[in-house]
Amino acid sequence: MNQYEIIYADPPWKYGSKGARSGKFGELPYPSMTIKEMCQLKVPAHDDCFLFMWATSPFMMDANKVADAWGFKYIRVDSVWCKTKGSGSPHGVCGPHGMTDAEYLLLFGKGNYMSLYNGNKKNQYTVVTENYTGKHSQKPSIFRERIDEKVKNGLNRLEMFARTAPLGWHVWGNEVECDVMVES
Repeated sequence: MNQYEIIYADPPWKYGSKGARSGKFGELPYPSMTIKEMCQLKVPAHDDCFLFMWATSPFMMDANKVADAWGFKYIRVDSVWCKTKGSGSPHGVCGPHGMTDAEYLLLFGKGNYMSLYNGNKKNQYTVVTENYTGKHSQKPSIFRERIDEKVKNGLNRLEMFARTAPLGWHVWGNEVECDVMVES
């Protein structure tokens, strides 16, 4: 089984709250997972590895639990996606505690992860304002491209919970033809 130095994950977080406007539980257009189910995944991480994991603000602490279960330690918020509409105005989703218009790409590491940088790690701002694609939870490709820009060429890359199969990346998810097996 391949082991990956770079893992990019957009977990299908299971929301359990009712919408502020509708009063109904949100229906996601894909199967979600509990924190326990995510923690049980056997992630094929190399001994030296970066994990870039997406989380919304309600799941920031849970993302740390999942990463810890996978053998990673928190480093920092790598990027903040400030979602916008085509007009440039914020694209927010109303939850039980108000509007949210940002998602967070958290950076975790294990082993000698500093050896994976190519020297360009300081050339990127944290906040990225990018149009919302319109497909629920789909992230703009610029974030994967930013990862590619800061890490060495030739490293094994895995996108977990993938929706597309980008060039140079192995993928695992229920919306793509998987070329990796991730077991629980």
